[in-house]
Order: sequence, then C-alpha cells, then structure tokens
Amino acid sequence: MNRNEGAERLGLDMNGLQAACAAVNRAIDAGIMPGAVLGVLHRGETWFYAAGFADPQPKQGEPAAVRKDTLYDCASITKVAVTLPLILQLVDEGRITLSTKAADIVPAFGASGKMAITVGELLTHTSGLAADMDLHSRGWSRDQMWDAVLTSPLSSEPGKNVVYSDLGYLTLGRIAEELLQMPLDQAIRQRVFEPLGMLDSTLTPSLEQLGRYAATEYDEESQGHLCGVVHDEKARALGGICGHAGLFATAGDLLRYAHMWLLEGAVPGPRGQADEGSAVPLHTEAGSAAAPSTETGTAVAAEASPSPIPPTSGVPTSSPQSLSSASGASPPARILSPAAARTAIKPHTAAIPGANRGLGWVLKGDRMDASGDWMSDRAYGHTGFTGTSLWIDPVYDLAVVLLTNRVYGGRSSSVKELRVQVHNAITGAVRDPN
Repeated sequence: MNRNEGAERLGLDMNGLQAACAAVNRAIDAGIMPGAVLGVLHRGETWFYAAGFADPQPKQGEPAAVRKDTLYDCASITKVAVTLPLILQLVDEGRITLSTKAADIVPAFGASGKMAITVGELLTHTSGLAADMDLHSRGWSRDQMWDAVLTSPLSSEPGKNVVYSDLGYLTLGRIAEELLQMPLDQAIRQRVFEPLGMLDSTLTPSLEQLGRYAATEYDEESQGHLCGVVHDEKARALGGICGHAGLFATAGDLLRYAHMWLLEGAVPGPRGQADEGSAVPLHTEAGSAAAPSTETGTAVAAEASPSPIPPTSGVPTSSPQSLSSASGASPPARILSPAAARTAIKPHTAAIPGANRGLGWVLKGDRMDASGDWMSDRAYGHTGFTGTSLWIDPVYDLAVVLLTNRVYGGRSSSVKELRVQVHNAITGAVRDPN
C-alpha cells in the first residue's frame, strides 16, 4: 500500500500528520506526560496515533502501552460532552429556556442573592459564581457538600465577567437530574452516548477494565496513581457523577461526539470498524519507518477508519428522551436540533473584554483558546485539567482530540504548547477547506 494512502483518504498532507506525531513524541520524551492518544476526524474519516504508556508504574503487572482505545480522564471536557448536551436537549424539548432561572428548578440555589441567575449565564460562565470551592478536605457528607455548592455566594456581579466556574456546571448537572428525574450518568448514557455509539464513555468506570485506563496523579491515600478514579477532588468527593468533571472516554468516542456537532446535532452514520489494512505508516524525515522512542517506549499506531456522513437535509428531529438500549427503540435521528447546535457555538460574551464564549464551548479568540494559529474563526473546543482537549472546526470539517495524562508526575507539567503544535500541524495538513 502506498504510504500516503491513509492521509489521502482523510484529505490531509502526510507531512502535517508526521509533524503532529513528532510533537507528541517530543513531549513524552521530555517527561511532560507518559503517553497520549491523538485522534483526527476530517470529512467523516478518522485517524489515530497512540504513543507511550498508560501507567508506567502500575501497582501490579507490567506497564501497558497506550492504545487508541485507552480510556482517559477527560476532566472538564465533561462540561461540554455531558452537561451541555443534556441542558440543550431540555431546551429543545421546551422544558426550560436559556432565560430560565436556575432557582426555579433547584430552589436551594436561590440562596445568597442568586434568585435571578439564569441557565444561560451558568452555561457561559457569566453567572458571577466563584470558580471553585474546597469540598473534599472538610469531612462533609455528600448532602453537606451539595448544600455548600448550591448556597455559595456570588463572587462578582452576574453578566459582567467570565469566571470559569466548576460550581456553575455542578449546578447545571443538578438541574438536568432534577428535570430528567434520573442520575446524570444514566441520563447521558441513554440520551447521548448510546445513540451516538460512544460505547466506552462513562462517568462510572468499571473495575473489570482497569487495564484500559490511563493513570493520573499519585494519590497519598491509596499509595498509588489514580487509575479509573476521577482526578478532580470535588468530583471524587461527590462520587464521580457530576456536571463539571468525571467523564472517562476514548479518542474515538470523542470524535463520534465531535462528528455530531459538525452535523449540527445529527447522529453520524454507523460506527466505522477499524480497517487494519489501511494503517498509515509514519516516516522520519529521512523516509525510514519511524521507530518507537528508546527513552519512553512510545509506540506508533495510526489507523484510518470509515465513518460515513449521512445526509443532513430532511432528517426528522426525534427526542432521545425515551431511548433505552433495553427498550428496542430505534435510535433518534438527532441528538440536538440544528438551532440548538448553532446557538451553542455562537458568541455569547461579545461585550466582555477578552472573552469569546459560546454555550459551554470556548470560541476562537477567547483567553482560553487552545486551537492554535491556523484554525478558522469559527473553531470551538474545550480543554481538561488532566491534559485533554477537543477542538472542532466546521470550516475545515475537522475535529482534533488530544488525550494525555500530563498530571501523572504532578501538576506542574503543561501541554499548552503541545496543543498549539498539534493543532497547527493538523490544520496545516488540510489540503482544501472546500
């Protein structure tokens, strides 16, 4: 097979893919993270690169190499991949609006002068809530922790500033649970993950599959690196099922989710099966096959798999509310209405200097923009504290997932530069945006 065949299928230049992989390898060799998975979706085709180790120092057994289906703690990607779609579905169904007051759904939230805070303000981080709160070190019960979250005072005037707030998304998660009358993990599984074929994504990691999880930070209490246990302390204290963090997912599942957004809420075609015969061989500048790093044991694995795009015109809107894998019901044609998907990626904070936020999403030009230099002005995405990111560019019909466990050796390692390098390389590899 021609070595550029996989890149040709994606409509990407091979040199750009090689540059992205080289950036990942350099970061691993520099000790920024022990391993990573890079996933690219372009024009409905997917490509993956996996390198390094999921856990270099496991409590038992040998270190496992990262694979394209390694599960990563996605941290704050939870906000846009769990909480956001559930809230938008509730708006689609007419059960709330962006102007609905949060206290009308969760009365306890109205304490401390918060009666007027709206769902829209929570989604855009303009509610005036504080960024964070210590829940895990005070010996509180779960009920006491939730009471502290919901009754917390404002830290600034609503609508005047963007303060990236975990507390806001904890509240949104409670709103979704209250209206749907089911736990967040059950709601997202039935209404989003199952319809999209996100078969591995979960808020409740399985002990039976611990070997598939990338480990994060060393935990003094358990005397080992966290593996299959959420890294975020608030989420861990609350049992892992909450609206701001707690999602574990593979790169492939997140690309399925991104594909839905590129289709403005429609469910993509059948989940493509990896075609082992279409692996994309990687080459060094000299043209020889790229070898694993001798320092980190990084492994090269790149595959392209088909993921057909169905027609988006004339697709009926169907609420996923009644969907259940056990019910035998047909999957919905849509996760979100086109109007909801379009509204979520429009600017909602134009009047606030330095801010360019959609509903949940970070938009191009925001102070938290990690898209790099070459993505279009319509790009949007989100990052996660553990070293994860998902960026989508509708102009280039492109999505890029980068999953790392950069907190494995502590919280000082940064993947900010790596994200820019990877996004620049991949976006620069797009041959024709038309």
